Amino acid sequence: MSNADKPTLVQQITQRVQNNRLLAGLIVLGIAVIALANFTRAFQQLASVVPWTHQTTSSPTPTPVDWKIDSGWVLIGDYHASRRLFVRKCFELTHSNYPDAADIPRQGDLLRLTTERSLVVLDYATDNMKRLREPPWHGGRLKQVDYTPYKLPKGAIVEVREVSMPEYPNDAAVVWARVAKPSQ
Repeated sequence: MSNADKPTLVQQITQRVQNNRLLAGLIVLGIAVIALANFTRAFQQLASVVPWTHQTTSSPTPTPVDWKIDSGWVLIGDYHASRRLFVRKCFELTHSNYPDAADIPRQGDLLRLTTERSLVVLDYATDNMKRLREPPWHGGRLKQVDYTPYKLPKGAIVEVREVSMPEYPNDAAVVWARVAKPSQ
């Protein structure tokens, strides 16, 4: 047998896989699982932009919150603008009065917090609520005086009063929401 007639390494491996039913079956099964996962993710993304698919999140009863102050700012996530998605998200949208879907919560939306969040008001320790309307990032880096002594527990339902997000290089943004006790 000459070198020209001798099968290449790739041909030898392909021949072995074709002759081994178990290995061939595992490869086909792996491809099917990957395809199903990609289809499921694509379907969920498509469904999220259709207005009538917006549902309230089915979760247990909300965690009660003892609101000591009218409102405050909470960090709700890190957002990647060009990809239009949250890289880190600390909430679930439970209700929106808007007919269209949005990546970022809007005024009046109800959110369920998925992690405990500190309430922040610029210079809270020295000026109390004077700077409530200013987003926390307006003061530069957060200082200890900006943190109120209040925390919102995981599972708390909050109403969005306003949203603010400074943009950083590489389309990254930190999303802050001024939240309050739901009015409903």
